[in-house]
Amino acid sequence: SVSSKPSSVPTTVPSAAPSVSFEPSASPTMSLMPTQSREFLESSTAGDRSGSFGVLFEVTAKRSILIQTFAVKHFGGNGFNFHVFTKSGSIGSSYSDASAWTKLGQASYGTLSSTLNNPVTLPSQNLSPVMLNAGETQ
Repeated sequence: SVSSKPSSVPTTVPSAAPSVSFEPSASPTMSLMPTQSREFLESSTAGDRSGSFGVLFEVTAKRSILIQTFAVKHFGGNGFNFHVFTKSGSIGSSYSDASAWTKLGQASYGTLSSTLNNPVTLPSQNLSPVMLNAGETQ
């Protein structure tokens, strides 16, 4: 027989039909993110002073990724201000349209002594993370 109320004692023989519940079960907890791995994207121009006024990356994700920080190559010295911006979709002609970009954060350093072979990692707490799903471009 089918009951709309749970029994306090399980049956000794399995029932012929599933029981009916009017309460939904709790959702399972699962992550759609793959096991976390660390990937590095490097600009070929960041180390030759041509990146002094900015370096652009257009990323199309092959799988879901979370971008949390950047390691920046530089020549050392005083007074560094790094500003990080993003925009959805292809860069296209948007590189000179300030309204197309969203600022993720910034990091400033009074003095940097690391070299091109030892880039500085911008503090992740200074930047808003960016989630890209497979196939998305940003």
